Amino acid sequence: MRFLSVALLCLASTVSGDLRAASQPRNNFQVRQRNAAVPFQTAAAIYMEPSDFNYQGLKQQRQGAYDNFLRSNIDNEQDKRNFNNEAGKDMLPFRSYEAAASDVSGTVQTKIPDGAPGPVITANPGEQTLYPLRWNNPHASELEVNVWIMNIPGRGAENPVVVPIRRPTCSGEGHQDNVFSFVIPTNFNDLGASIPGFTGCKKEGDCVLQVYAHSVEPRTYSMGIPLVVTGTVAPSTATALTIQPAKTDVGMDLGQLPRDICLPSTDPRADIPVAVPRAARLVSDVFNHAYQNSDYSPYSGQQPEAISRNLQASAIISMIPANQGELGKALLQQTKPNVAAFAANLRNKVDNLVQKYEGITNKIIAQVGDKQMKNTATEGTNGVQKLETCFRCAEVGAVVAQRLTTNTYVPSFQLAGKALADAKAIVPAKYAGLVSDTGVVQIYQAVLNDLAGEFQRAATMGLVYQPAVIKPAAGTMPDATDFKKRNAQGATDNGVYAANRAQATKKAAAAAVDQTIAKATGTIQSPLAQALSADGEVVLPPTDAKDAEIMADMDGYYTDAKCDNDAAPTDDCSGAKPLFAKSADGGLDVVEDSNSSSSSTNITTPIVAAVVAGVAVLALIGAGCFIKQRRSKQAQVTKVQTYQNTTSPVQNTTNNVVHPNMARV
Repeated sequence: MRFLSVALLCLASTVSGDLRAASQPRNNFQVRQRNAAVPFQTAAAIYMEPSDFNYQGLKQQRQGAYDNFLRSNIDNEQDKRNFNNEAGKDMLPFRSYEAAASDVSGTVQTKIPDGAPGPVITANPGEQTLYPLRWNNPHASELEVNVWIMNIPGRGAENPVVVPIRRPTCSGEGHQDNVFSFVIPTNFNDLGASIPGFTGCKKEGDCVLQVYAHSVEPRTYSMGIPLVVTGTVAPSTATALTIQPAKTDVGMDLGQLPRDICLPSTDPRADIPVAVPRAARLVSDVFNHAYQNSDYSPYSGQQPEAISRNLQASAIISMIPANQGELGKALLQQTKPNVAAFAANLRNKVDNLVQKYEGITNKIIAQVGDKQMKNTATEGTNGVQKLETCFRCAEVGAVVAQRLTTNTYVPSFQLAGKALADAKAIVPAKYAGLVSDTGVVQIYQAVLNDLAGEFQRAATMGLVYQPAVIKPAAGTMPDATDFKKRNAQGATDNGVYAANRAQATKKAAAAAVDQTIAKATGTIQSPLAQALSADGEVVLPPTDAKDAEIMADMDGYYTDAKCDNDAAPTDDCSGAKPLFAKSADGGLDVVEDSNSSSSSTNITTPIVAAVVAGVAVLALIGAGCFIKQRRSKQAQVTKVQTYQNTTSPVQNTTNNVVHPNMARV
């Protein structure tokens, strides 16, 4: 077994961002362990530092909030460009520039070194590799691992082949320190039987290990690591490419998905034992942000057939009442203001009901899960990595028992026996749909069921589920205006011209998936469904369950806290302050000094300049202008967490080290 750390950062009271490796490139990729009750087993963790994509806002974030820059989700990072002047770029699959298989681009500041601990991850087929993770904001998520083969003759990096090696499994769920493992299938070096000219993953640039996660927010997370696979590559015998096609989004047909809730991280079925190559699912995340939804995203990974119904439901309830994207929202507001208003109202209904169900679920966990359902396990066949003992520690691979209860961190889970009976006694009668007939606490499926009538009404207005748009090659998707808010003559127009041009592509993507709402909600009428869908108004019945806590900044608008600098370890997680603020035109201002009145540079509309004080910025948060809708209600700040100050890397105790950032057992 090997160990490779991919941990994450400390969580300060106002610091956002979510998932990154346990190291920072600027600190030579040395692992800094934080708040883990069970130690991680590696000294260094390499990965490709994200590109800045030539976005001025990302350059500002990398300079003033480096840790936030490393760990932020793709949806938030697409916000940080000048929509009038800067061409939009796709960040998937690895947050590298134009899907690069290495960090050679000039848009990457800190490179993986040629010497130790770089320049690649080395993996042996059939041997498990451990990845310790740290979620800064530990959203309930599903995490998968795929190998991208970038060097196939005649296809190259623009048309890669993907080999999924780990199915989507539970991750996060309020636990900041997680561990998972993956295995390169033993037949990987024999893929020349299906791929003409296959020469394996033998040097930097040949292959990339993609760690992809999708949260129930729902938002997209991804990182890439140059990969070398050891062993002898069998001579290629294939005369034609024989691979599976890329898998497709199931849309509303949730019955096509394999399970109600996520697959446990420690489930033996998580590892895919046989390498089966398929065409890459080339998702355009910049298209989604520009023309579909600038707040959230549909599942955009490589295994849409393997996610849970719960995760797909979270995408459906967000992608139907979508704002139509940063460029598309002006078109909708101008041409169909009533539809825009309905979508915004439905979005609020979704958010309110999700938070209500999360509050009840937190109460179930406190009174039932924490008392009757604690578990533990070891990750990996050799049992080397111990896990903590807590509610769902085994399911997410948690090495710390503490669970944060913030909005979107709350899990869905299975109940049985006494635990099921006790939980049902907690749930108010009108919210009984939260727990299914089979004992599944199903937050997002329940919201989908309860608001079925509203989603039906949305469909009559043209608001349907919007899946990820697929592009023809791995680089940025072609666009009439390069995703800028300019018309055919080059004049600024708030995105209307470009959005009009994108309508056919949007409609084709939506038409390609099942839009039958009844397939997503079934025939069972929940206690709330009729009341919530009767006249379009939602008045939620009272309950004594506290709604989930709301994190103040999940959108990457703040600088780092003091504890976010691995080069100067400290337990002091204060010091975060606004780096960006929403301007009058809806763009982003760079706040040069949030503690006093000062000028700010607008990265979206250069003509606009604003005077932004820290107090004014915080007022915007409370007004719901500074962060996206789900986070703006009852904005509360999560308590500052105290982190273990581990200043030195974890030492390997094995003698047979095969690579500087991994140790074999």
